[in-house]
Amino acid sequence: MYLGNIVELAPSEDIIKNPMHPYTEALLSAVPIPDPKAKHGRVEIRGELPSPIDIPPGCYFHPRCFYRRGLCSEIKPPLREVTPGHFVQCHFAEQIKTRKPDDIVLESGTCVVCGKLVAKGTSSVQCNCPKIYHTDCASQVKGCQVCMKWF
Repeated sequence: MYLGNIVELAPSEDIIKNPMHPYTEALLSAVPIPDPKAKHGRVEIRGELPSPIDIPPGCYFHPRCFYRRGLCSEIKPPLREVTPGHFVQCHFAEQIKTRKPDDIVLESGTCVVCGKLVAKGTSSVQCNCPKIYHTDCASQVKGCQVCMKWF
């Protein structure tokens, strides 16, 4: 639930193995791993939580969502069955590729735009496919063409 609104509904195991809503993705990434040696990242939810008294128009999560499009701020998506028994309240649930908890790993790589190494601790943006970008390079491309994440 987000602001008192169901955003994803499915059997627990399905949601854990295949989160399809960006808010669920972020919640699952916050679950601690009992192995201190495990490299595990988090999906950060940026921005302020809207007031429940003054809920934004359209999708309630759109002001904080990495995948948002213009439609999201205008029309509230219905809770719809995306796969059998898995209901999601997102216009783009079939198109976006959310990361599962085991996929979110803190590793450096090569920037997709400039081809240079993105060192650990460097200001960077990681995509959900997973691709990695220097923050400056990410602002040039605006978003990933594979997983549809907007920067």
